Amino acid sequence: MRSQTISNNAPGLSVSKMVSKKTPLVLIHPNVRSATPLWKHFLTQLDQRFIFVELTDAVVSVGQLWSLLAAAFEAQTETRLPPADSARTLSAYSKLLIQAFKEAGPLWLLVDSFDLADEDALCAWLTLVIQQLPVGCHLVLNSRRLSRLLLNEPRLAGKMTLYPIDSDKLLNDYLRQPADQVLVEVSALGAGTVIVNGKRITQWEGLLPFAMFFYFIDRGMMTRDEIFKTFWPELSKIEATNVFHVTKRKINELVGFEVTTYWSGFYRLSPLVKLHYDVAQFSEAIQYGMLASGAEALALFQTAHRVYRGTFLSTLTYPWATSRREQLSAAYADGLTAIAQHYEAKNDSEQALATYLRALNAQPQRDDLLYSAMTLFQAHGQPERAFSLYQRIVTVLKAQFDLAPQKRTIQLAEQLRKH
Repeated sequence: MRSQTISNNAPGLSVSKMVSKKTPLVLIHPNVRSATPLWKHFLTQLDQRFIFVELTDAVVSVGQLWSLLAAAFEAQTETRLPPADSARTLSAYSKLLIQAFKEAGPLWLLVDSFDLADEDALCAWLTLVIQQLPVGCHLVLNSRRLSRLLLNEPRLAGKMTLYPIDSDKLLNDYLRQPADQVLVEVSALGAGTVIVNGKRITQWEGLLPFAMFFYFIDRGMMTRDEIFKTFWPELSKIEATNVFHVTKRKINELVGFEVTTYWSGFYRLSPLVKLHYDVAQFSEAIQYGMLASGAEALALFQTAHRVYRGTFLSTLTYPWATSRREQLSAAYADGLTAIAQHYEAKNDSEQALATYLRALNAQPQRDDLLYSAMTLFQAHGQPERAFSLYQRIVTVLKAQFDLAPQKRTIQLAEQLRKH
């Protein structure tokens, strides 16, 4: 374990103005992809004094955490905390820390890697501390998972907030969801992740429940016959019906809610579900981008590029998943092509080339992308790189698609080879 000092002299919008004084506990959103830039962003906006503590080893007692806090206070402030004492009560520890907060003035205590701490051992003490924090003081916890004990602690109701909140980036506010609604965050662009009311689903008990859940989410509405043909085309209707209902029941148990409802001949997502789905966000950005123009279109295509973090359910080999993967990959390449063409129009050939190469990596069978990238390499005085790219793509086309480049691309490659 260690504590460290981080400068917060950089100017910026004040975090202290964004977080209410009535919410002394701030939980860094667990869906933030990288903690380091988040901390930098957070600290550069903070206009009040803070102490930063990083946990690097397991913390299983209040005494252990106290020793770490004492070292941080001594290194980063003029306040000295008494050493840990096994005979000291939780109430006594909380009073000592509250007194330190008062002496230091308005203060933010930032604790990184809190997922290394034992919630069972620390929750009761942290609850006491949070209840007594002076106005203007805050405790900030960064963890890869939400503390269920703190979230469910009735004494902390209304005293905590999540930061940052941005539904477009799947950073939803789990603390302010209607009681009769299930917040479901699904990311299918990549290996596939599911978060239900802030809790990540990690156990699927087999590939079939995992695949069928994502099928339900992606399709939204389907008939029973469509489901049977997708997953059990070789089974009789009676056999498929039995497997389907067993699997559907297992899915509901694993995620903790009824995923679908049956009405008018179709299975549909439950009306209680508030769904945030990255594929829907990506597709919407691409579709609206195709209809827009100029800066608006560029912004939409860039949003699609940001959302597209990987190929659709990369570990699934079901035909429906493979087909959907190719469809979305083609749309991704279309979006990148539009971005590259924007850069070309602005005479930013380096950005255009880099973007064409990303698109070509997603869709190597797109001859127009290969031709554009080769042409830009040539314009940059790099004919050897253009020809090398051509040779690599020719190999991929033959091995994966049994295709060859178009005539104009072959002619360009021949010119490059002669040079």
